[in-house]
Amino acid sequence: MKLNCQKGDLCRIIAAGPFRDKFIIVTEMEMYRGRPTWKYQGPLLSYKFYEAWAFYDDTLRPIRDPGEDAVDETLLRIPVKTMEPA
Repeated sequence: MKLNCQKGDLCRIIAAGPFRDKFIIVTEMEMYRGRPTWKYQGPLLSYKFYEAWAFYDDTLRPIRDPGEDAVDETLLRIPVKTMEPA
């Protein structure tokens, strides 16, 4: 199973809802309802009567150096015209 996150990653929450675009540091992965779920470090995120103790892996995007072989996914979706010298 390929995970988006690794232990210690700084991650942005991309799930819809009140925690969208918040940042957390993931600390421990466990399975919950058959899905990889990350506990996090930092203040407890809460909204009205709901407290988030963990987030599913597929609702997080890590912020880290992608490495030399990384592919910009935006360029795969949007064709970019190259600038040819005149």
